[in-house]
Amino acid sequence: MTGKNGGIRFRTLELVFAAALLEAFSFPSGAAAQPTDQAQIRQKVKSYAAMQTAGMALTISGGALLVSGAGLAVAGAVGVGLSFITFQWDDMTGWAAVYFTGIIFLSVGGAATLTGIPLWIVGAVRKNRAKKMLVSLVPLAGRDPLSKAVVGGLRFSLVF
Repeated sequence: MTGKNGGIRFRTLELVFAAALLEAFSFPSGAAAQPTDQAQIRQKVKSYAAMQTAGMALTISGGALLVSGAGLAVAGAVGVGLSFITFQWDDMTGWAAVYFTGIIFLSVGGAATLTGIPLWIVGAVRKNRAKKMLVSLVPLAGRDPLSKAVVGGLRFSLVF
């Protein structure tokens, strides 16, 4: 483990460090990580539905801020330009404030939209996947937990 000069070999340190990283960031297998209790799955469906709703709200409000910010920025830029051309220096500060408000709305709207779209998509996909898991746990005869209909027979589903 020691080299010629009494120090620790770097290759050994690399292997130990790589093993520590692998252990620290290893994820449980898919079969062990999936809940089997219907109450747990219903809770996951609710949390993923909330994620989807939050993503939808962020996307819609971000889009509205983008549109209004673009309008304000254009109006402010035109106002500043007209104030400059007509030598009305007092109006320029008001139009500059409108312009910078538009830029702020554009920035916040862009961030909200870029955050909301993945939340919306991931929430919808995971909610649907959890609903499929819930349906796949229906016994051979009984009530379907989603539609409350009486079901019977053999049900087989794979969730990837």
